[in-house]
Amino acid sequence: MKKIWMVILLLWGHLYAMDTQSTLNLYEDILSTLIPKEMIKVYTPNRELHDVFTHSMRLIPLSQPNEADIIIIPNKIAYENIAARLRDQKDLKMPYLFGTDYHLLEAYPNVIGALYWRKGRSQLLFVRNRLKKLGITLPDKYRKYSVESL
Repeated sequence: MKKIWMVILLLWGHLYAMDTQSTLNLYEDILSTLIPKEMIKVYTPNRELHDVFTHSMRLIPLSQPNEADIIIIPNKIAYENIAARLRDQKDLKMPYLFGTDYHLLEAYPNVIGALYWRKGRSQLLFVRNRLKKLGITLPDKYRKYSVESL
């Protein structure tokens, strides 16, 4: 019985590691497309995603949104909290906002894109007119994931 549990634990650990690495690779690719910098400062209040970013050699997870290049927002409550914190920083450059929920794209015109799950599959969506305002041009591989507006 102990051997069976050990095998189950090992398999679960490998699956978690593979999922972490694939998530990290996806975010590294997307974020480096949006922000052409060697090291990208990322803030997210999502603890799981923050932990994934700690394994990156390119993404620097921050504990505060103040100096972030991009903020990954998981839900509307987090958006409201972050927006309130950033309102006080009028003289600092505003970071890009990216969501993990489609509804954030609908609700907030300053969220430029989202990577979210629908029916067990990942979905990626960018809003072209929002990217254009920021001077961001998507490479060909991501253009099929963009819409003009919502």
